[in-house]
Amino acid sequence: MGNKQSRPPGGRHKRAHYSSKVVRVPSPIFNDVAKLIENFYAQILEAENLPTSGHWSVVLGLPTSASPQEIRKRYRFLAKIFHPDIRKASTTRFVAITQSYNEALEDKR
Repeated sequence: MGNKQSRPPGGRHKRAHYSSKVVRVPSPIFNDVAKLIENFYAQILEAENLPTSGHWSVVLGLPTSASPQEIRKRYRFLAKIFHPDIRKASTTRFVAITQSYNEALEDKR
């Protein structure tokens, strides 16, 4: 009895099997995700440099020919970045973005 291995209660021993060769291939999914993250941070940096006063297209960073869907998408993106609950010091920028969004909607009607 001394040579027998003790088993965990209610089961057998689980053994991990490892291969002797590890081949690392760059994943195309990883590259896509990395590009998305870089694009996202580039948009944030661009948004931080936008002015807080002027025509609505300048404040939102859109052309004047933008569709209402594009305006709404850009407003939501900027509002998530500069919301006062997330960034305490960005209340003036958030107010400017909201006013520009309202002006853009009135202009498109």
